[in-house]
Amino acid sequence: MHVTALPDLHHTLLAAAATLGANGSSPAERKAYRTYAGRLNNAVVSAVPWQKASHQ
Repeated sequence: MHVTALPDLHHTLLAAAATLGANGSSPAERKAYRTYAGRLNNAVVSAVPWQKASHQ
């Protein structure tokens, strides 16, 4: 499902789906949960304006 919303709402959805990341779910459900969590965490980190990428 594609949901366009503020990060706070996505975090709420992720918390509601936490059982999908547990051992009682199928491998596909766990992977979907990990993928969603990873995308959400990457989007939040990249949206933080005060974190500058280090240039080497």
